[in-house]
Amino acid sequence: AGARAGCVPEAASYHEVARLLWDDIRIAWNDSCGGGIPWRKNQRDYKNAPANGPAMVLGASLYLDGRKADDLAQAVRIDDWLVKTLRDPKDGMIWDGINRTGKGDIDKGWRFTYVQGIFIGGSLALYRASHEARYLADAERTGSAALDSFYAGPGQLCTDKAGGDGGLFKGILAQYLAPLAAAVPSLAPRIRAALAANGRRLGQLQAEHADALLPTTWNEGSAPADVELSVHLSGVLLMEALCALAHEAPRAGK
Repeated sequence: AGARAGCVPEAASYHEVARLLWDDIRIAWNDSCGGGIPWRKNQRDYKNAPANGPAMVLGASLYLDGRKADDLAQAVRIDDWLVKTLRDPKDGMIWDGINRTGKGDIDKGWRFTYVQGIFIGGSLALYRASHEARYLADAERTGSAALDSFYAGPGQLCTDKAGGDGGLFKGILAQYLAPLAAAVPSLAPRIRAALAANGRRLGQLQAEHADALLPTTWNEGSAPADVELSVHLSGVLLMEALCALAHEAPRAGK
């Protein structure tokens, strides 16, 4: 609204859309499974991290923009539920969801790369909004566990093998590891080394193929002819993360 024809909309209109989405998302909270935002409107008793992590990011970010206390309170409420319900107490990794099959079970076998990424992103957003150290500690703990779980193989290459929509998963983790490195200097060397190793690997893989296709798995194999767009988006997110780290490096030395 208000944008001239053929031009990018005004920044205010982006804020309006974000607010519209947030207002629709936040009212979806219900008491099934102890709380949380449902995965979709026609399955209100299935709650998972992919629905609640981004809601944390959105609520905390809108609070920083408008300083509306209700936005931060709702983001904190979502985080409290997610940590209580879906965080593995042993290592801080995040399980995917609860009650997917209608039997109340937690999908503890689903510890996906992107689930860790969005929890890290949500925790960092809450830390920026509240300045409470516990959120930074949560992001650090989950980030460290994710590095141990997904980047511990030979050459620190990511072991995530997902295809389809899962082809985007490891890129989302990389996306949020970059700001975690800036926020937690003690973890930065591990993050930088892991992402740089994977960036070099992607360069090698693209050089091996005339069409520059990337495989679903970065630590082995070659790209199939019908590789999905999601797989390439993970590569793009990794490169963006590396650019962000490169931009932060000079400032970190000051």
